[in-house]
Amino acid sequence: MKKINLKKFLVFLSLLLFFFGYSQVSAADLGGLENTASGVGYKQVASGKAGSAIATKIGGIINAVLGLISVIFLTLIFMGSFDITSSGGNEEAVKRGRMRIKTGAIGVLIIFSAFLVSKLFLFFLADAAFKANGGIK
Repeated sequence: MKKINLKKFLVFLSLLLFFFGYSQVSAADLGGLENTASGVGYKQVASGKAGSAIATKIGGIINAVLGLISVIFLTLIFMGSFDITSSGGNEEAVKRGRMRIKTGAIGVLIIFSAFLVSKLFLFFLADAAFKANGGIK
C-alpha cells in the first residue's frame, strides 16, 4: 500500500515539476522611471549619492552583524528544543531546554528591535543627507 502511494506521489511530483517547474522569465526594463523623470523635467543630483552611500555601507555592516547574532540565538532555540525532545523524562533537561528557548526568543526579539531601530535611523540619515545635497532639482 505504501509503495503504491509513493509511486502516485512521485508521478504527481514529476508531472507538477514538468508543467510548472522551471520557466524562462524576462526582466522588465529598469530605465522607465528615469525616462519618465527626465521627461517631466526632473534631474538627478550627482552629489546626492555621497551621503546615502555612507548610510548604505553602515547599514550593510549593521545588517551583517545583526544577522550573525540572530543566527546564534536561533541556534540556541534549536538546542533548547533538542534538549526537551531528548530529555527522556528528565526534569532537569526539560528545565534547561525551556530556559534556552526562553533566552533565545528574548534574544531574537532584542535583535529584531535593534534591526528596526537601525533601519529607522539609517532612513533618516539618508534622508537628511539627500536634503542637504539639494534633493531633486
